[in-house]
Amino acid sequence: MDFVSSRAVVFAVGLFLAGTASASSSYSYQSLGTLGGKLSAAVAINNAGQIVGTSTNSAGVDRATLWSAGGISDLGTAGGVSSRAYAINNNNEIVGASNTGGTDKLRAASWSGNQAAVALPSLGSGASKAMAVNNSGVRVGSAGVAGGAEHAARWNEGAATDLGTLGGYSSYAHAINDGGMIVGAASTAAEDMHATRWDGDVAVDLGTLGGSFSWAYSINNAGQAVGYSNTAGDLMSRATIWNGLVASELASSGWNNTLAAGINNGGQVVGQAWNETGGEHAVLWDGNSMLDLNSFLDTGSVSAGWVLRSANGINDDGWIVGNAYNTVTGRTNAFLLSAVPEPDMVSLLLAGLLVIGGVTARRRISQQPDDTLRAA
Repeated sequence: MDFVSSRAVVFAVGLFLAGTASASSSYSYQSLGTLGGKLSAAVAINNAGQIVGTSTNSAGVDRATLWSAGGISDLGTAGGVSSRAYAINNNNEIVGASNTGGTDKLRAASWSGNQAAVALPSLGSGASKAMAVNNSGVRVGSAGVAGGAEHAARWNEGAATDLGTLGGYSSYAHAINDGGMIVGAASTAAEDMHATRWDGDVAVDLGTLGGSFSWAYSINNAGQAVGYSNTAGDLMSRATIWNGLVASELASSGWNNTLAAGINNGGQVVGQAWNETGGEHAVLWDGNSMLDLNSFLDTGSVSAGWVLRSANGINDDGWIVGNAYNTVTGRTNAFLLSAVPEPDMVSLLLAGLLVIGGVTARRRISQQPDDTLRAA
């Protein structure tokens, strides 16, 4: 089954099974393909199942890309050659970065509905990129400032705001929730990079797991932030969740290094795990356990050489997107894992729908006036 037809089926089933992600015991794998080139990467998925990322076209140029029930689409640029998409909200507003002319530096860009890409205002110097957009349309990312540094930036109602640092040289914003809380990383006065939360325009140091380095990549509407932190001595990097200012290490299940890239409003977390001498694997944290997402690959995909290397985003129904590497061809492709509810749950839901349908039909008959019944 090709991506378009399989997605149409998944979308239809998804409407019926929405909200059953917590009952999922398995996932269905789909390779999302490219715009004609050799590479693609999926970084975000919204609650409608729309996926964004980057793909090379037949000329080998990076282009911001949308995967949806209608197939794969080149989102175009803000006037230049290349573009990349990093996030999408539930209103089909997309953010990323684009050339504005020729092969100039990438500028933060936004796409809304069927409109062409629009470059966002700069902070006065250098390149910029928009990494996230919440459901109110507030965008965040980073932009060059005088002196050559990059600073975390917020774009709202056409204005760009420099969010500053923790006293050091640079900062980067990666995510924003619907309450306006922003997370990313910023350098301290000692030039250590620490995971950071911005409450309004105030930068708050989220701390580390004992090392000198941490970074936050995602935040949900409950204010839980995830990313990674070095442990004491900076010997290992571990996936980290911050509840307020409290940093906690997520289960590593035998892997030396882990990273959390995304969290949904149900608290499910996705990311990757790796060892110094081994490859990277995409993983899911659900509750207190970590699952290697490669365990859900079908035998045909495994035989073809596919390895799920990183999970980058997860929506509220538990659908996961990321990047898969093919050990035979050497290509990297975007993937989707759609949650498949437990068989017992599906049976219960089907039975419930049949009961509801029967009751509704009987009510309609009983509520019809006598003359209608006679006419029938």
